[in-house]
Amino acid sequence: MRIFRAQFKDRDGEKRKTAKWYLEFRDHLGRVRRMAAFADRPATAALGRTMDKLIARLGSGQGMDRELTEWVERLPSNIRDRLAKFGLLDAELVSARKSLLEHLDDFEAALSRGDRNAQYVREAVAQVKRIVSGCGFTRLSDITADAVERFLDAQRRGAERMSARTFNSYLGAFRHFCAWLVGEGRISASPVGGKRLQRLNVKLDRRLERRALSAGEQRALLTAAENGEPWRGIPGHDRAMLYRAALETGLRWSELRSLTRASLDLDGERPTVTVEAAYSKHRRDDVLPLRPETAATLREYTKGKLPTAAVFRMPLDRGAKMLRLDLAAARGAWIAEAQTPEDHAERERSDYLVAEDAGGRVVDFHALRHTFITSLANAGVHPSTAQALARHSSITLTMDRYTHSDAGRETEAISRLPDLGLPDVAAARKTGTDDADSLGVLLGVSQGTNGPGAGDSMVQNGGKGRNRRTQRKGPETPENGVSGPCKRGVREGTRTPDFQIHNLIQGECQAPAPDGLTTSGDSDLAFCLAFLAGIDPDLAELATAWPGLSSEARDRIRRIAFDTRCDLTDSARTL
Repeated sequence: MRIFRAQFKDRDGEKRKTAKWYLEFRDHLGRVRRMAAFADRPATAALGRTMDKLIARLGSGQGMDRELTEWVERLPSNIRDRLAKFGLLDAELVSARKSLLEHLDDFEAALSRGDRNAQYVREAVAQVKRIVSGCGFTRLSDITADAVERFLDAQRRGAERMSARTFNSYLGAFRHFCAWLVGEGRISASPVGGKRLQRLNVKLDRRLERRALSAGEQRALLTAAENGEPWRGIPGHDRAMLYRAALETGLRWSELRSLTRASLDLDGERPTVTVEAAYSKHRRDDVLPLRPETAATLREYTKGKLPTAAVFRMPLDRGAKMLRLDLAAARGAWIAEAQTPEDHAERERSDYLVAEDAGGRVVDFHALRHTFITSLANAGVHPSTAQALARHSSITLTMDRYTHSDAGRETEAISRLPDLGLPDVAAARKTGTDDADSLGVLLGVSQGTNGPGAGDSMVQNGGKGRNRRTQRKGPETPENGVSGPCKRGVREGTRTPDFQIHNLIQGECQAPAPDGLTTSGDSDLAFCLAFLAGIDPDLAELATAWPGLSSEARDRIRRIAFDTRCDLTDSARTL
């Protein structure tokens, strides 16, 4: 073992010696080690002699005796840590002798060395310290999941009424601390791991529910801010630009504060704004598109600013108070526009432009981000695209937490569902070319009815608006699809199958039947028509006349039904 004072050169190039004495020795594995000891040489020599005893016992496979154990407990923490790194002392044993506050200092230093946000580090360490203090922990061996659970539960039930979201934040910070202890080898397993301590369901205990602003509210807010008086030295125009950027990019308060003129690319074909990784929540550079109109406005707004200059003038707090003052001004202007006392009273009762609506939903600065994502959803943007623009880790967060619906859009959505109501028989009994024909409605062959075969390829026949199947072929006239002369046949220009079939019943047409149509199934059809005779007089007329009609007339009636996208037999059976 060698005892020496290391030499170094100062700033002036002169050789100097360290204040502390150093020890150089070989450990129990034969590796050369060097470490700083004490400023006093005799104390350093005594340390070296005791270390020789420790190394000898470890080399022979023996553990520490009582004398060595007491010696280790009296060592300064920095020397114990050094010996633990050399493998001469058990790391867990060394950690157990340190106070929790010392471990917390190391934890904070480790967090600060990473790329984590400084505010996150401060909040996480403060939460862990509060749990340690509240539970009365002093050593690592004191930590138990039961104690942590009791403390957090007391905060939930006490005067503070800790929310589920805050509960999860405290629990997450303490779990992070314990996981760091395991990773550093200071403890073998996390005392708060496993299934004992579980996160709470935030959806069941939301203390702050935000709402999204409608398009009208957004314009009113921007107008009120633009025309408003300066607030804390921030002109109305600056506030309006800040709100507009938040509403059209969805950037968070801290991200907007981090923007400089160099963050904006406003001259290309696709203008963008870039949030650096140090300020982004997920720690990577984010490049977001800008509307061309907004880019032009920002170009004028930032004219003359240096690349390192901040884009927006923002207060030190989160901006909720500033936003709500402009929101109140916008609401006051909107109410003042009422033309009648009744309208004025109605606007006073409305939730339009309020900071907190009747349901307890609030508008703060972060609500502008909710508004941005909700506007994307209302515009029909695909959910995956909305998630990318919101920069969320999961689509569930985008759609469940940040997307809001309103009663008007819900009503509009319901109105788009198909009408599943049955035809109105009373209305079907009306006749004439301008009304719904009863026979056509009841048989499913009325104009505009989507009967069987609605998926077939269709064409317009003769410009009269009557659909017919393209695969059906045969001689026909442009007006009514019936070929050949009729003595008292279908009147020229008649457009409803009700009149066409009625006229065929009244006077038999002598024209040949179209190709491909037969009289097979007449008995089944007659039976169905007889059954329908009790439903409507027009059907009764057809059922009564059917046996006496010629095959040509029957085929013509079938053809009329086919041309209006419904087969008589299928329709009769359906009804």
